[in-house]
Amino acid sequence: MLGRHRQQILGASPALNCSTMEIRIEKISAVTLKVADMRAAVQFYAGVLGMELLYGGPNATFSSLRMCAEYPILNLQKARPTTDWGERYFHMRDPDGHELSFARPLASSTE
Repeated sequence: MLGRHRQQILGASPALNCSTMEIRIEKISAVTLKVADMRAAVQFYAGVLGMELLYGGPNATFSSLRMCAEYPILNLQKARPTTDWGERYFHMRDPDGHELSFARPLASSTE
């Protein structure tokens, strides 16, 4: 049960039932990927796939690219996209602010 103040901020009712909520996504404006090598990532997305570089570049820690104005922007953030134990992951928050982690084991180099 959400506190009264939090309900007002979020516009939630005390008996929030997510299974009956209709969620409609109208547009995705951007997607952000963590990349270990910005130079290689910019070369791939701009050079190979032909995306337009809007911001940043090979030496930046953050870059934005797009195919055309109707498509979402692809943001590249220099960071480590994998864990020390060999998983690629991403995080997102649910409506209550809980962090959800999604991970996938990377293929073993011996397979």
